[in-house]
Amino acid sequence: MNAKRIFLTLIVTGILTLQVIGVGAQSQGRENSTPVLAKARGKVVVARRSSDEVPYHPENAIQRGLDAEQTQAPSNETAHPPDGQSGINSTLTTADCIPGFPNCRPPSQDPIVGAWVTSIIPAKDSGLAPFVGVQIFHADGTTIATDTLQYVPPMGTDQFGSWVRLGGREYAYTLLLLLTNDQGDFLGTVKIRSTATLSESGNEITSQDTNEFFGADGKLIPDQSFDSATKYKRIVVERR
Repeated sequence: MNAKRIFLTLIVTGILTLQVIGVGAQSQGRENSTPVLAKARGKVVVARRSSDEVPYHPENAIQRGLDAEQTQAPSNETAHPPDGQSGINSTLTTADCIPGFPNCRPPSQDPIVGAWVTSIIPAKDSGLAPFVGVQIFHADGTTIATDTLQYVPPMGTDQFGSWVRLGGREYAYTLLLLLTNDQGDFLGTVKIRSTATLSESGNEITSQDTNEFFGADGKLIPDQSFDSATKYKRIVVERR
C-alpha cells in the first residue's frame, strides 16, 4: 500500500515539474521576442532579442539604425548638365533680357558681339560737330568705347559699361567715362544711355543716345548734356 502511494506521488510530482518547465520556457520565449525600441537620429529602431543573439544593448540598436540609414540613403552626388547648359542663364531666352533684370546675361553668340566703328551725330542745339569712335560689345554683357571727343578738353577716359538685349533686334546699353583737366584733377563724369537697333544683316546698328554730364559733386549739369544719334558699322576680318 505504501509502495503504491509512493509511486503515485512520483507521477504527480513529475507532471507538475514538466508543467513548470513548460511555463518557464514560454515566458522566456516571450521575453526574448519582446520588441525593444531605441532612437537613432530621430528614428525609432526596433531590435528583437532572440536566444541566439548577444545580450541587448541600446548602442547596438542605434548602430543598426545608422547602418540601415547609410545603406538606404541616396547619394549626395548631383549630375551636372553639360557645359553651357547649367545655371539660371540656360533657361533664359534673349527676350527675357530687360533692363533691371538681375540674372539677365546675353548669349555668347549674340549678333551684337564684336567691334564696331561709330559715327556720332550730336543734336543741333548742342553746338558740337560730328565725331567718330570705336565700340566693342563683349559676350559677357560688358562694353567699352572710345571716341575723338574725349581728347578735347576737358579730357575724358575711355568709356566702360554694360549692355542687354531687350528682345528681337533691340538693345540697350549704358557707358560711363571720367573727366579730368590737364593736371589730372577729377572734374566729373559723363553717362551715356542708349537704345539701339541691329540691322537685319547684322552688320549695322543705329542708336539714340542721351549724354549726361555730372560735376565732381555728382550733380547733373544740364547745359553740358546733349542728345545724339550714332551709326555703327561692324569691323570684319580682312585678308591681307
